[in-house]
Amino acid sequence: MSDEPLRCFDCRRGGQRPCAPDGVFDPSFVAHTYLEYVELRGRDGVAANRLAWSWACTHELVRSAPDLAFQIVLLMIDAMTTEQQAAAIAAGPLEDIVADHGPAFIDRIETLALRSPRFRFALSGVWPLDNEDSAEWKRVEALQDSGPHVDYDDLPPPDELTS
Repeated sequence: MSDEPLRCFDCRRGGQRPCAPDGVFDPSFVAHTYLEYVELRGRDGVAANRLAWSWACTHELVRSAPDLAFQIVLLMIDAMTTEQQAAAIAAGPLEDIVADHGPAFIDRIETLALRSPRFRFALSGVWPLDNEDSAEWKRVEALQDSGPHVDYDDLPPPDELTS
């Protein structure tokens, strides 16, 4: 592994590191900023645009560092406070991890969904993205059918998923 710090799309393009406020990449800062971005999108487009780097960073990490992206998703799920945030996690980085890296993550996803109501709740909003015939997707569907759904139910209480 390279000693060069991780850089997302916006960092390479802009020469800045908003994901590293103290000079060190901070997954928790990225996760919390992403959730704030989601909340601001519908209310204050200008403020949301200033935080859009968190979406770009997370999206790029799903492609280039999926384990780190998954860690960020878990931090998001722990910190989410609204159904809107849960839906954005589901339709964003979690869905992309399932679609792009399903075989590598399905065992972890299944274990977490069975252990964590909040994780299973976020997973309920993931769509197959052309993977509906895969063995991994069948396992995701079974988990989705086992509890509350992001589109219909209230957010479960915190369960300290990343502890």
